[in-house]
Amino acid sequence: MEARRSVAVVVVRGAPPEFLVLRRVPARGGGWQPVTGRLEPGEEPVDAAAREVREETGCEPLAVVDLGLDAEFTGFDGHRYRERAFLAEAPDGAEATTGAEHDAAEWLAIDEALARLTWEENRAALQAAARVLAEVPSRRRQS
Repeated sequence: MEARRSVAVVVVRGAPPEFLVLRRVPARGGGWQPVTGRLEPGEEPVDAAAREVREETGCEPLAVVDLGLDAEFTGFDGHRYRERAFLAEAPDGAEATTGAEHDAAEWLAIDEALARLTWEENRAALQAAARVLAEVPSRRRQS
């Protein structure tokens, strides 16, 4: 069976950076993660990343960067997934809303976010995002 395609999106705001972590509702496997979601038919991964940030958090991403990192795993639903990781920058002071999939959202410093995340694939994505942020700071942070 072919793996379903999905995205994991590390959302960051401010300087020093704060990373968004979401707690999945128990019916969806529980655990803490970044924004995640499946691609819609014909959708490009970068477009799915931006859409998922809007849908799951209510935040409008200012920029979305492909981290060049893929993970394969079996989801809580028993399906195989191939997930591409992205970094999305949210406006300074952005607040995240939760919906049917999550029951909590927190903005955390990197060490706290890494400790909170449940799955290793998500920690790898967050670490990759932090490396990109260190190498290429936001244009808004340079002003």
